[in-house]
Amino acid sequence: MSYRIEQEQTYLGRHRWRWGTWISAPDPKLDRIAKVTWLLHHTFPNPVVETTDRAQRFKIALTGWGVFQIRAELELVDGGRQQLSHWLQLSYPNEGSAPLRGAPSKGGPPEKPDHTPQGPRVFLSYGSEDARLAAQVKSAMREHGFDVRDAAEIGPGDPFKAAVQKMIRESDLVLGLVTNEFASPHVIAELNAAEQSAKPTVAVVSHEVQEVFGLHKGLKRIRLDLAAPGSETELAERLIKEPLNKE
Repeated sequence: MSYRIEQEQTYLGRHRWRWGTWISAPDPKLDRIAKVTWLLHHTFPNPVVETTDRAQRFKIALTGWGVFQIRAELELVDGGRQQLSHWLQLSYPNEGSAPLRGAPSKGGPPEKPDHTPQGPRVFLSYGSEDARLAAQVKSAMREHGFDVRDAAEIGPGDPFKAAVQKMIRESDLVLGLVTNEFASPHVIAELNAAEQSAKPTVAVVSHEVQEVFGLHKGLKRIRLDLAAPGSETELAERLIKEPLNKE
């Protein structure tokens, strides 16, 4: 049995939860951990939390109002290190384990928890020919709680390539729009680079496109009729149902 993150959650009312996460493993393996560093969403006042509390399985407990991908860095007594990730699950009473459609957990309650664009950070890659589609996708995703960024935010005096690389590093997901077999080289390069860096990466491919030249074979794809009304909303809802750190 390897290390994994487990969690608990309790609904407090008014769109707020008390939740906790800890490291799960047999006792001998837990004894090998010297310290756990929890990496929370950047909107937390203290997004990095360290603990050496072996008795509590290195547990942390917080109060918040939304979901995000939580990461843990394990420092072992022999000097080794291991990284884990887990998509925090929050649910309203009587809704089972259905994930909350909202923005990331943080200390204060949002005025509009279902529409505030401060959720999982997404870098959206697209070619100039798909700018109108990208605007529709960004709007729909932001309405569903995603924090969407793209290259249009880069200033005229900023180095373009370095700025894109920084956006990708800081994102929770890289999403690329592919509407033809010969997609923009920039989109292909950005998707492949993100996928190689182990960043959750998805190519959204028009359903009529049979093959995308240059795209890594193993890169995750979502096929949609991107010309159909409501396809951008369908995409946002699929990304909510399918945690970003899982295939």
